[in-house]
Amino acid sequence: MEDTAIVEDEAVEPVLTPAERVDGIRRLAESLRVLAQWCPQKPSPKQLQFLLDPTPTQLYGGAVGGGKSVAMLMGALQGVNKAAWRALVLREDLTDLELSGGMIDIAKTWARECGWVEYGVRWVHTGKRWVFPSGAILQFGYAAGGQHSRYLGSEWDY
Repeated sequence: MEDTAIVEDEAVEPVLTPAERVDGIRRLAESLRVLAQWCPQKPSPKQLQFLLDPTPTQLYGGAVGGGKSVAMLMGALQGVNKAAWRALVLREDLTDLELSGGMIDIAKTWARECGWVEYGVRWVHTGKRWVFPSGAILQFGYAAGGQHSRYLGSEWDY
C-alpha cells in the first residue's frame, strides 16, 4: 500500500531531516490553532499522529470508543478556514451518522461549545453539511448499498 499510513498503538519513530522537523512543527502549530477554534477537545497523541500524517490514505484501527471518529472529524475541520476546502465524512449508513453520539451529533455539540453559529457557520439539514464563512464545506454522507458512488466525480480535500 504505497502512500498509506497505518496508525498503530506502538509508534515507530521516523528518521527526519531538520527541514522535515521544522515543517512538522509548523503543521502541528497550524493544526492546533485551527482545531482550537472549531473543536473543544484536544487531540490525544494517537489522534495527533493521525492528523499530522501527510500520506493521502490512512488506516486507523482500534477498539470502540478509542477516538477514531473524533479524529476523523478533527481532520475534516483542519481545512475549514480555506475557501475551497471540501471534506466528506462517510459512514456505512445515515443512521450511524444521526444517532446520539454519532458524527453529526458530535459536530453539533462542538458547534454549540465553540460558537460556530456566532462565527457564521450554518447547518444545512437537507444536505447534511456545515457551511463555513470561508465557503468550506463539511459534508456527511453514507455508503450503504453502493451509495458511495454518488460521491465519485466530486472533488474532496478530505
